[in-house]
Parts: sequence; structure tokens; C-alpha cells
Amino acid sequence: MDRIFSSLKKRTWWILFGYTISLFGTGLTDPFLILYLHQLRAFSLSLSGLVIGTSGFAGAVAIPISGLLIDRFGEKRAFLSALIMSALGRIAYAGASRLEWAFLAAVLSGAGAAAAWNALSVVLANLVKKTQRASIFGVAFALQNMGLGLGSAFSGLLFQTHHLIIFQMMFFCDAATYVLFTLFAYGQIEENHKQLRTRYKFDMRYFSLRTMTGHDQALLLLSFGYFVIGTVMTGITSTLFPQWVTVQARASTNIVGQAFLANSIVIVLGQVIVLKIMKNKRRTRVLAASVFIFAAGYSMIFISGFAHSKAASLALISALSVTAVGETLLFSTVPALANELAPMQAKGRYNSVINTAWQMDAIIGPMVTGIGLGMHQDERLLLLSIMYSIRYTSSICVSSILVSPVIIGILNG
Repeated sequence: MDRIFSSLKKRTWWILFGYTISLFGTGLTDPFLILYLHQLRAFSLSLSGLVIGTSGFAGAVAIPISGLLIDRFGEKRAFLSALIMSALGRIAYAGASRLEWAFLAAVLSGAGAAAAWNALSVVLANLVKKTQRASIFGVAFALQNMGLGLGSAFSGLLFQTHHLIIFQMMFFCDAATYVLFTLFAYGQIEENHKQLRTRYKFDMRYFSLRTMTGHDQALLLLSFGYFVIGTVMTGITSTLFPQWVTVQARASTNIVGQAFLANSIVIVLGQVIVLKIMKNKRRTRVLAASVFIFAAGYSMIFISGFAHSKAASLALISALSVTAVGETLLFSTVPALANELAPMQAKGRYNSVINTAWQMDAIIGPMVTGIGLGMHQDERLLLLSIMYSIRYTSSICVSSILVSPVIIGILNG
């Protein structure tokens, strides 16, 4: 633990501290956003859901645009601009008495947060050595969960459906955390002027079919796998799991909250152990292990649906604890791989590809799973998820033997 953390520079820790503060602010507001829009602002549930969905789509559009801006103007300018946009979006939510203001707030918040994360990926990758990239993304993922969890817990104590002013103050506090993060980042991120001059030579050949390199092909394969894994994962956790707990397993809704709490605790406390295990391991093997662990967790969820209530409750909580280990492996490995593949003049675009893949997961996963649940196909959805995870694990293991040595060398880091 001490060796992993002590190797990071002081300014890296300041940026991670600012990131945690901003996620604490997000935790204050996001879990109760639909209640705010519906119960405090009197929008219908369908319109409230549409506002929240608009935020996700705005993020999906903003990520590739931010990638281009990063390569054109540098990650510092793009990052600070995105943070300010996020702060403005949270302020707009506080004053969203009319529907058009709510949609404006959703666009600013969604686009700003997604663009900021995309730029932060480049910032973190440039702050550390190549061998530390898995560690820095793993630490960032753990701090993200800690900030969101603490913010959500604090907000849950204060939120009241009949006090509008309280939640408006939460939005202002959320905006303030983004401003604080901007101040931290402004003083700690240093622009490499030599690299910036290279970026000014704006080259649009990247991802052109005629000039696609082995690195580009590896990135697209990695992004496609990341997209499918993420679609399965977000669909199960955000949509299928709560339904499975209450209907199939006939357990209390409290089990849903306890399972997600256990998931967050394992991610935060287990990150250091996972990083030590990953050290000197091939990235492709770590990726395969993460998907195999997902399959194990999903199998526990499936089996719990046919167990007695007490045994089912324990299995369901344990299942999300198991998938948390897979998450720490996945989110430490994939961003690090993308940045190792990226040429210096295309880091923004490479990160935008991998982050867009993940952003689309959060939109498509719940949507597809919701349709499946509406057709009463919950058991088949879960079985298909388990089968895909096992198959993808096998594919990674086989490809590490059969695929060309050039691509293997790229992916294995």
C-alpha cells in the first residue's frame, strides 16, 4: 500500500483530492435528482426521466468533442473549461423552476462531467510513469466510489421532500466542489509546451480506415469489448438486480441498498490489494480475470433467486461484493491500456474512444435490460450475461496465443 501511494507525486494527490471533493458534491445531488425534479419541481415522472436521460446523451456527444479539443488546445484548458461547465449546470438545476431550465441544466451537467472525466484521463496518464498507469486509474476509481458514497450518505440525512431550499443549497454546494476542483487543477497541471506545439499540427488521419495502424485496431477491439462488458454490467446493476432481489428472490428492498454499500466498500478497501496483485501481470490476463469474476458474481445472483430468503439475502450481498473485485480490475486496466496505445498527439482522441464506449453503456445497458424485463425475460438475460462473460474470458485467453505478436505486445503493455 505505502509503496503504491508514496510513488505518486504530490501534485497528483492534490488533483485526486480535488476529484474526490467534486464526486462528494455529485453524491449530494445525483441520487435524489429524480425526486427533486418530480416532487419538488412538480415535473411528471416521464419528463423527469427524460431530463436525466438528456444528461447522459449530452455526455456521449461531449466526450469525442472534448477529445478533439484536448489534442488541439491541450488537456489543461479543456479540463478547466469542462469543470466550469459542470458547475454552471449544477447552478442551473438549483433554479430549474421551468422545464427548459431543467433541460439546459442537464445538458451542461452531462456534457461538462463527461468531458471533464475524459480530460482527467489524459491528465492522470501524463502525470505518472507508464508502469504506474494501472495504479493511478485504480486509485481514482476507488476515490470516485468513496466520494459518491459519502456524499450520498450525507445527502440522505438532509433530503426532505417538502423543503425546496435545502436541496437548492445542495446544488450550490455541488457547484462549489467543481469550482474547488478547478482551483486545485489550475495550480497543479503543467502544460508541456513542446507536446502542445505538436498537438497544434491538427492531424485528422487518426481512425481513418485507409491509415489505421495496429494501435488503432487494438484500441477499437478493446473499446468494443469494453462497450459490451459495460452494457452487461450497467444493465444488471442498475435495472435487473433491484427487480431480481424483490421479485425473484423475494427479499427486502433493504438488501438492494446493503448490496450496493458492500460493493462500494469492497472497491474502496480492496483497491490496494488488487493493485498489488496486478503488479507485473499481463494486462490481457487481468482483463480476462475481471470478466471471469463478473461471471462468478452473476452466477451467485442467479442461484440466489431459487434459494431461501435468508440464504438469498446473503448471496445477493456477497454477489455484488464479488463483482466489485471485477470492477477494480476492469477500471484499472482498460484506461491504462488505452493510454499506452495512444500516440502523444492523439491522446485526447484515444481516451475519447474508450470513454465514449463506457458512456454509451450507461444509456444502452439499462434500456435493453428494461425492455427484456418488460418481456419477462429476466432469467434469460442473466443467463446470457453469464454465458457471454465466460465466452469473452475464453476469447481473451485464446487470442493471447493466436493473435499476431505485434498486437499481443501492444495489448499486454
